[in-house]
This record gives sequence, C-alpha cells and structure tokens, in this order.
Amino acid sequence: MCPDIPVFSLTQTQVPSVIVWVDDSGIAHARDTKTGNVIAEGSDNASVLQAALNSKTGRRVAVRGTLTLSSIVGVPGDTVLDLSDATLKLPDTLSSYSEILRIAGDNVEIIGGLLDGRMSKNNQQCMAINVAGYSYVTVRGAKFRDILVGVKALGKKIRVIDCDFLDNVTYCVNNWSGTLDELIVHGCRSESGWLLNIDCANMPDGTTVRRVIVSDCIHTGAAQFGIAVSSKSTVPVYDLQVDNCLFLGSYTDDALHIEQSYTYGIRVSNSVFNGQFVIGYDSYPNYNIEISNVIVQNATASGKQGMHVCAGDVLKMSNVIVRNIARNGIVIGGSGVAYLSNVTVLDVSQETNLTYYGMSLGCRSILNNCRVAWTGTVRPGIGISVGGQYTELHNCVVGGDAFGLYVNADDVKVFGGDYHTGWMGSIRIAGKQRTKIVTAHIQRQSSPYAGVYEASGSDHTKIIDAIFYGTGQDVVLVGTNSKNVVL
Repeated sequence: MCPDIPVFSLTQTQVPSVIVWVDDSGIAHARDTKTGNVIAEGSDNASVLQAALNSKTGRRVAVRGTLTLSSIVGVPGDTVLDLSDATLKLPDTLSSYSEILRIAGDNVEIIGGLLDGRMSKNNQQCMAINVAGYSYVTVRGAKFRDILVGVKALGKKIRVIDCDFLDNVTYCVNNWSGTLDELIVHGCRSESGWLLNIDCANMPDGTTVRRVIVSDCIHTGAAQFGIAVSSKSTVPVYDLQVDNCLFLGSYTDDALHIEQSYTYGIRVSNSVFNGQFVIGYDSYPNYNIEISNVIVQNATASGKQGMHVCAGDVLKMSNVIVRNIARNGIVIGGSGVAYLSNVTVLDVSQETNLTYYGMSLGCRSILNNCRVAWTGTVRPGIGISVGGQYTELHNCVVGGDAFGLYVNADDVKVFGGDYHTGWMGSIRIAGKQRTKIVTAHIQRQSSPYAGVYEASGSDHTKIIDAIFYGTGQDVVLVGTNSKNVVL
C-alpha cells in the first residue's frame, strides 16, 4: 500500500495533478492526486520523477523532499514543475557531464526548489536547467548552488525570475551555442559566478540575440565578470537592457563587459557597478547606446579604467558618476557622436597620481554640465582630453594636474564653465586649429605657461569675453590669427 500523501506548501493556488515525494526509507513515490493511483515508485529518484512528468495527468507536478538524480530528467511541454518543498541534486560521484533538468517542450514553468550540482564533490561541470532551444520557459524562485551553469538560456521567451545563485556557481544564466530571442532576468541575486554570459563568439554565423533584459538584480561575491557579452561580427545583438541593478562584487575583469560589435540598442540605467564598465573597444563599435543614472566606482586594481565605450553612431550619457578609479575615468572612442550631460568624474588616477585622464574623448562629443574633480590629494594628469573634431563643452567644470582641458582636435568650442589647476595650461591647445572659447572662467598659470596656452602649430584660436582669475598669465598665443577679445 502506498504511503499517505504529504502536505505541500505550493506557491500557486492550483492543486498539483501529480505529487512526488521520498519517504523515510528513501523510496520515491509518484501519485495521481485526483484518482490516488500510483504512477511510479522505487529507489531510482530520477525514474520516478520522469514517470510523473510523462504521465497523462502530469501537467502540474509537485515535489517534496530531497531527490538525488542519477540521470537527466526531461520536463515535457505544457508542464508546471513545483519544487517549492524540494531539493534536486546530482550524486556525489559522477563519471561524466550531466544535467538536473532538461526542458523538452514549450510552455514550461519551474517554481522554487534548490538545485544542487555537487560540483565540488563529483568534479563534473554540470548544468542545473537546460532550456534546450524551447520557448516560453519560466524559472521562478529557484536556488542554485555548486554547479557550472544555473540556467542555459537557449530559446525564445525565457524568464528567470527571483532566483538565488548561491555558492560555487560559475555561470548563473548562460548561452554559448545558439539563438536567444527575449530573455528576462529579473529580481535575481548572485553570490558567485557571472550573472549573465552571452558568448556570441562561439555561436554559429547568422545566429541572432534579441531583447535581453536584466533588471532589479544584485550581484555580489567574486567573479571574472558580472555581465559579459563576447564578440562576433556575424552574430548581431539587438536590444540589450540593464536596469536597477547592483553589481557590488569583486571583478577580476569587468563588472559590465559588452565586447560584442554589432550590438544595436544598449540601455543601461539606474544601476551601480563596482568595477570596470566596458561597452566595446575601438575595434568593436556599438550602436544606439544610452547610459543614465549610473554609478561606476572602485575599479582600483592595477590597469583598471572606469568606463570604456565605443560609439558606432550615437552615445547618450546622462547623470553618471565615475569615481575611485585606478587609471582613466571615462574613455570614449569610435566614429559616432557622444552626448554627455551631468557626468561627473571623481578621484581617478589612483594607481599613479597625476598620470591619467578624467575623460578621454576620441570622437565628436557634446558635453553639458560635466565635471572632473578630486576629493583628496590624488588628481588626474589631464582633466579632459579632446580628440574628436567639432567637440563642444558647455558649462563644464574641469581640473587636472598638467592640463585642465587638453585640446587635441580641430574646431573645438568651449562655452562657459570653469577650467583650472593645470600648471601647463588650464586650457592647452596642442597644435590645433579654430578653437573657440566663450565666457569661460579660466585660472591663470605661471610663465612660461598661461590660462590658455597655445602650443606650436596652433592657430585661429578665438577667446571671447573670458574671465581669468588667480595669479599668472592669461594667455600665450602663438598663432598669427589667434585672438583674445574682451567685449
């Protein structure tokens, strides 16, 4: 006679059609809750759970207790698997790779439970849940530990909601092999491993990654990356969003790493990154990038920068703070146009005082109300270095050790603001043409330098109604057509 059916604390109001549990003697049982019929029982936990899922009535299966699974359990389509009172784990001894659950059809929901890969015992790099290319799969409220991959997000319309990734998880959510069409990772907490890894470099040519949203997540602990998207020009990524997240771990590389070129539509907002923040390098441009209400901080390991962004067309950055950085605060490259508003850089060049930049602007940039400053004795060698032609600075406050503003491009315009501290020129023009400075406050510097200092080869500089303060010289102009005009 089958033992009594235990009581389940289900997270949903629906009554399960099949229940699975393990009795005190270690025997697993599966029973139809409507008829009371025994579906399967025995010491092979995986076989009993599989029989429950495969039964005609097994569209909603609830599990209680700890099940050790010696083989992969497939979850058919149109199934709810409620693990709220369960632990599913792999054996301590395994001879090869395994998985705990493999999705085997569309429309699957997995609720709750602890999925334990026992990787530190069995020395196998296993996976907890393999979505396996199916659609409309939700993993909600689950916990993962001691496993290589928590969820392999290969497929369409995948949701990973309110999950906890505990100790010794290498990749919390991962896709390295194929199409991903709408992944939402929401409300998750990670104590180890990469929260999200999309490895485009290993995907077949022509694969598409579309609409990836990470929101309301917290990442702590130590990892190589918090979020990583690797590069392949033949695997485009469309619509990548990170919102309201805290990346507070210790990262050997980057808190956010989007190496991928041909990424179209990146939105990063309302988040904190406790480490380096990278969206493309100069050979990996990205397109239509928006960064708002973001803090990047504490990238103090040797060689680390705050933000590195490569803009293929338009970059919009607003209400951003970058602080406590080993080397450069913000580096922007690419062939696009960058629009920066209310961007503050504090306390960079921590690795070597007086050496690195607050901002290095390699493309045309339009800055409004931006600031480079320091709170202690460590300060950047250059406040802002401008390398993009037609760059404009409006009402910015910029200081640096050697130079406050270093103009290394033609046709740069400065309107208002305050430029100071650079003993070799609060504004230094490095052999460039047609610099225009209007109504700015500029700190004088001692001879042979000045508040505005033209280096050899500079010409056609126009300084209009600037206000110079402090001791020293106002300007040193070498261009025959350069002028300082007081209206």
